[in-house]
Amino acid sequence: MPVIFGDPAIVLKRELMMIPFYGWYLWKAGMIAIDRKAGAAALRRLVAAAARAAALRRPIVIFPEGTRTAPGTHRPYQPGVAALYRQLALPLVPVAVNSGLYWGRRQFLKRPGRIIMEILPAIPPGGERHAVMAELEQRIEAATARLLAEAQVPGTMDETAVDDSSARHGGNRG
Repeated sequence: MPVIFGDPAIVLKRELMMIPFYGWYLWKAGMIAIDRKAGAAALRRLVAAAARAAALRRPIVIFPEGTRTAPGTHRPYQPGVAALYRQLALPLVPVAVNSGLYWGRRQFLKRPGRIIMEILPAIPPGGERHAVMAELEQRIEAATARLLAEAQVPGTMDETAVDDSSARHGGNRG
């Protein structure tokens, strides 16, 4: 992601910060760790940390579903996205990925294939929360479905077609 976004502040689960060496790197790089079990307090800390990152002109990367999701499944988008959008008054740039086809959740082995990240048009600041969240979800889900379909059609983006067993294992969706 740093190649695409410069010096991003990535929102991630706090447990990742506890991994020796890797967690220390995340902390030193200024990533935004959240305790997903802390409720409203976690949301307040998320907004404060993101405001500090935004003041340094760092892009903030957050996965709206809050976790990796298997292709073809749906998880509700988390309130942290709406809180950041409302409190920071920054454009919201949706991103769709097909990584779920190749990087299974809680799986050590990764499948070969081409992971595609598609940056979608920005949603300008100032929109009504529910309308913005609906638009965000519609854009990401539609683009992700298209990326997944392209990856599974011979002669298109990736001919390492994914069988049904691997499609049940997840990956991030924008």
